[in-house]
Amino acid sequence: MTRYFIYYSLIDSIFNHNLSLCVLFKAWNGVGSSDWSLVTSHLMPASSPSTVTGLEAEGDSNSIELRWRVPADNGSPILHYNVLVGDSLLVAHSNSYVLDNLMPDTHYRYVNRIIYFIFRPKYETVCLNGFRIRVQAVNSVGPGAFSSSVKVGTKPLPPLPPRLECVSTAHFWMKLRWVETGKTVDYLVQMINPYKDEFEVVYRGPATACKVSRLQEDTEYQFRICSLNAAGQGPFSDLYTFATSKAPPSQVKGKISYSCEV
Repeated sequence: MTRYFIYYSLIDSIFNHNLSLCVLFKAWNGVGSSDWSLVTSHLMPASSPSTVTGLEAEGDSNSIELRWRVPADNGSPILHYNVLVGDSLLVAHSNSYVLDNLMPDTHYRYVNRIIYFIFRPKYETVCLNGFRIRVQAVNSVGPGAFSSSVKVGTKPLPPLPPRLECVSTAHFWMKLRWVETGKTVDYLVQMINPYKDEFEVVYRGPATACKVSRLQEDTEYQFRICSLNAAGQGPFSDLYTFATSKAPPSQVKGKISYSCEV
């Protein structure tokens, strides 16, 4: 019985794509072995990219950024990634893409080919229509497989600014007050510095009032306010103008003499 011994040169035991394979043959029986054959080389053909893995998503109030690991190109460089959302075909030239113009405070579930989303206003769960999303790496051979699923949600919109009021004033201070816009909300109050003509922070925190001191008497000051929460900083309000009062007369110094004529 004649047996054949095959020697091949590979980087590993798996036949990689686009790899040059060198093979030598030798026959073997009970008498002995033959000489090695001439070296035969074969170039393994390239294939489409491997499955996209490591898909991650991070959202703000109206957009979601998708990121994933670059898959193996299997012998042909990746040209681009196809991102198919509904009937729209988008092209990404790197391993990330941003979906924008989304609804705030919305939960999304990315599955291999379908994305479902649920909107929850006032703690009520309402199912909306889903739309398809597919992401694939493409090389000269063709598209690869889709990624695994990941869950993500957009954040709620930052709160609107409250109305700012001046509730009391003196010749060198004034007290400002506003209405609470929600729980776990901080407030940022800024004042235009009249000497530098730029905004400076006079208060930041969860309270609904603050006292601004070291002001000049009978002087107008301009303020603005915004709210902050986990979604970020909301828009600033319009400018509010408040003025300090005049200072009382200074204390009379020296001796006071009285005279009376009859």
